[in-house]
Amino acid sequence: MPSWLIHLKVAELFNIPLKEAESVNKIVDYFYVHDLGKNLPSIGTYILELENKYLSEKQKKEKSLAKELELAFSKMSSGTFSDAFFLHHAVDMLGLRISSALLIKEDLDRRMPEMVRGIILDLNGIQYDVRRFCERRHFKSYPKLSERLNEKIEKELPSIGRFPELLAWVEDKVIRERRRFDDINYVKELIENRLERIIRGGHGFAESQKKIYKATGLKEEAENLAEAYRRRYVFGSIMSYVAKLACYSSRIIDYFFVTDLSSELIKDTLFRKGSSLGGWHVDALINYPDKALDYIERDLRELEKSFLQKRGLELPEESIKTYYKILKMGYDLVCDKIKNN
Repeated sequence: MPSWLIHLKVAELFNIPLKEAESVNKIVDYFYVHDLGKNLPSIGTYILELENKYLSEKQKKEKSLAKELELAFSKMSSGTFSDAFFLHHAVDMLGLRISSALLIKEDLDRRMPEMVRGIILDLNGIQYDVRRFCERRHFKSYPKLSERLNEKIEKELPSIGRFPELLAWVEDKVIRERRRFDDINYVKELIENRLERIIRGGHGFAESQKKIYKATGLKEEAENLAEAYRRRYVFGSIMSYVAKLACYSSRIIDYFFVTDLSSELIKDTLFRKGSSLGGWHVDALINYPDKALDYIERDLRELEKSFLQKRGLELPEESIKTYYKILKMGYDLVCDKIKNN
């Protein structure tokens, strides 16, 4: 994410005292989870559940993550502290959306108003998640996104997006990393490494499932059922990862991030909704191998029609072919690995 020097420069523009901005930067980036507000629903809840399971009541009272979280949110609940919390996330998301515009060679000035509207939606999503998380745990106070800050962010972000320091960070950190995905061998290595880890985890899950099957009276079938479970786990986990790699490598995801769509809607559409984009396309590889490319292109064009055309965007043919190539490569790798393991 952008350096704290960039965050402090933006904070100054919003009349936020630098000491307050520094304090909030530390909490957001280094409080157990990175990007505390954005990642709180998934990671924060998981950590608290582990704590509740393994810590004694005395330990929880003396020093617990829940208590530290409550104090952190309480600190960020007032005035400029609260503004700094949401502004930090706005600058992070602006940098990532700018990288998408530059990667697909979209005019930054033309796309900036749309991207800012998407960021405002993202901030409101973070506000919802923080409020729900804190109220469920009876925290008395937490950061609140004011209408005043919403309006000022919408007004100032386009000029912030032209800060030389921010553009240099985008080029040096984000775009340089994303361009590594242009190398098909690098992508293949990522898939192979992830596949090895998933296979190792799959064996452990299979053993656990075998015990469950035996405990429920399926002693004779336990071995075969556990093996079937392992294969489904390995296949589903790796193909979900491959589909995400394909979206990033092909730049398809970047065409969505230069719009006014929220990050949550984009990820739901591409990765989580129903069987997910990759899920439907893997079905095509399995059931219609000779026509899979045609099926996938038709599906992506429907997606383009629903979300991108009205915003003046079109997926290049090359992006669709790259997406298919990586999805197919991952599918072949996992099929071969499962067959031999």
